[in-house]
Amino acid sequence: MSIKKKLFTSFSTITLILIGLVAFSVFQMSKMDKEYSFLLDDRAYKIIEASKIQNAISLQGLAIRSYVLRQDSSDLDNMNTQKEIITETMNKIESLFAVEQMQKEIQNIKEQQVLYNGYVDEIIQFVDKEQMEKATEVLFNSAVPANKAIQQSINNIVEYQTKEMDTTSSQTTENANLSKTLLIIISIIGSLVAIAL
Repeated sequence: MSIKKKLFTSFSTITLILIGLVAFSVFQMSKMDKEYSFLLDDRAYKIIEASKIQNAISLQGLAIRSYVLRQDSSDLDNMNTQKEIITETMNKIESLFAVEQMQKEIQNIKEQQVLYNGYVDEIIQFVDKEQMEKATEVLFNSAVPANKAIQQSINNIVEYQTKEMDTTSSQTTENANLSKTLLIIISIIGSLVAIAL
């Protein structure tokens, strides 16, 4: 083989290897971009919204307890604000959950919130009639357990989404490391092939 053919073959081989490396790099970068976009747009969004619900659930429980103790209408206003936040946020994120376990948790939250709202109405009626013992009984025997059930379900959602986010992050990091390793190996092989020709 003449020197011209050897040089042409070497440069052609190096060019093909470089084109392959670029294609592989673009594919892997696109894949990582999609994974991180999903991580931020889906998982992180769900956690942020679920955290809003967590906070509102805690505050609605505190507001009704405070109302029983102080009979201050500002506590009812605060509780109604928290109910609205829970309802609005649930409506925003409910359709985003495709996993059956998460759908069950969402359903449980909705059912328990309806029960909780009914207990709150009873408590308000008892407080208005100055029947504090009955109000306290409904509060601690019915409303608090319902609120705890709601809190547990939202905690389960946050925990599940956090685990999924960690898994996606780990997989993306593994893919990035694999890509680096493969790029280095392919570059070395390409150089060796080019030298050998």
